Amino acid sequence: MQLVNLKRRTAALIAALAAAALLLSGCADPRQDIDLVALLNVDESSGFYPYVQQGSEATESFCSAQIPCIQAIETPYVRMSRFADRQDAEDYATTLTPSGYQSDWIVLEFTDQADLADREAIETGIDGLYRTDP
Repeated sequence: MQLVNLKRRTAALIAALAAAALLLSGCADPRQDIDLVALLNVDESSGFYPYVQQGSEATESFCSAQIPCIQAIETPYVRMSRFADRQDAEDYATTLTPSGYQSDWIVLEFTDQADLADREAIETGIDGLYRTDP
């Protein structure tokens, strides 16, 4: 009798763990939904402000079948493109050497106006958006 109860509890635990794993695998990472256009509207106290103050949305003019981004903005320092699929972002970023940088679903393409300090500030800022890890 105890063996039967142990088997039932083990089966129930395995089913619960499988359900939890399935549920967790469907959880979206909030970094995947970063709204690049919202970055254009940050206030002057934001570290992004100097880099986006003269920016504009570029989704319609930039994203295409060849560059399957879902959102894009352009500034004098950088073009930022967000992709629905991280692999698409990686594939595009590899074409931008040395002016490109990938941060998960976002690809940065720096202009000649961005010096090394600008690049590092923008990369660090994008990498830190919505992160909860220390």
